Amino acid sequence: MLCLDDIAIDPTLAEAGTWMDYMGGRFLIARKGAAYQTAQIALYNEHRDLMKSNTQESREKAIEIERRLFAEFVLLDWEVVDREKNPVPYTKEAGYKMVCDPRFGELVDRIEMYSMVHKNYQARVEEDVAEEVKSSAAS
Repeated sequence: MLCLDDIAIDPTLAEAGTWMDYMGGRFLIARKGAAYQTAQIALYNEHRDLMKSNTQESREKAIEIERRLFAEFVLLDWEVVDREKNPVPYTKEAGYKMVCDPRFGELVDRIEMYSMVHKNYQARVEEDVAEEVKSSAAS
């Protein structure tokens, strides 16, 4: 039997994000929430006539909107470097460009999957990680 407390997320963690490690980099990932939905509705309403047209242009605009929202509300930060090992600062525009680049499709998929896993945003998970770090530091 499902206990709802077992799947409850910490809203603060969901909005602030948690770090996902990926191939030597780290990505701060939030869950889609009320702010995402509010922005999504506003952008769709801003382009209402185009969105209702059901044309190639409307489909492209819908994809652009979703990618921009992803770079603003889901992907919040990263710790990555360029080829010369210099840190690459995160900006919404840099995130948007990465999300749009088909070469990073697997990473974008991984980020999206991470954002949907409730365990990544449970307070007890963060506490468990802190305890593990303390235990390993003591040894």
